[in-house]
Amino acid sequence: MRTLASVFCWIVAVVAGTVALPVTWIADNVTDESGYVALVAELRDDQELRVAVAEIVATDLTENLGLPDGVRDQFAQQLRAAFERVGEIEGFDAAWDETQRRSHALWFDGHRPPEELQLDVAPLAALAVGPVAAQFPVELATPDQMLVTVASAPPGMDWVESAPTWKMISLIAAGAATFLCFVFARRRSVGLAWIGVGALLVAGISYAGSRVAVPAALDRMEEGASAFGQVLTETLADRFQASLDEWIELLAIAGAAALVVGVLARLIAGRREAARRR
Repeated sequence: MRTLASVFCWIVAVVAGTVALPVTWIADNVTDESGYVALVAELRDDQELRVAVAEIVATDLTENLGLPDGVRDQFAQQLRAAFERVGEIEGFDAAWDETQRRSHALWFDGHRPPEELQLDVAPLAALAVGPVAAQFPVELATPDQMLVTVASAPPGMDWVESAPTWKMISLIAAGAATFLCFVFARRRSVGLAWIGVGALLVAGISYAGSRVAVPAALDRMEEGASAFGQVLTETLADRFQASLDEWIELLAIAGAAALVVGVLARLIAGRREAARRR
């Protein structure tokens, strides 16, 4: 009876763990503002993305600042050049993070899901315009909010916003089932080994699933994306996949360790039992 209960709990733990891993990653790295800002922080060093941001910001500002025709092209050219060096300007990291923070607030504002994903690039625009403005005889004031459309919002945005709740439920279920699997096991070493197998199974399923889910979500977003949106979504997809892979690797390492320890413990216990019978 204990063996049957342990097996049942193991199955529940694997199912719950398969849900808990991606849901927890989404809750911590997409839904959570601080987690998202930290996740995309390294994208500020991506040259292709920086060029794409420079192009879209320069075009938007040139069209909306009401510049005279004589200086419009010159301003756009110098602004693009400024963006190429913007990473060297003091305050760039803070401006990038503030851009991501504002954009995240647009996506998850607690109301109905947006129809489009937009970035508020006003902090970056203000940083780039600063060195350029002194070279022109007209006042150049950037708007407080500067929205750039990335792509159509993917389905499931409302679910992403509720991910923290599902994270808590799935983690409790996975943790409780894992603990009971270990408690009900007739041999603790065998129970630990099977927990390791379960962790490896969850890691394998998550790895295979992410290779399908992430590209599928990217394809849905790219259908209505601008050229800038395509660069951004591809860059984000690579960063998301790399981050999720890190989580999967950690789980696989923990599972392998539990499996090895469980097997070794069982072998040692088996030898001791054999020695006692002699």
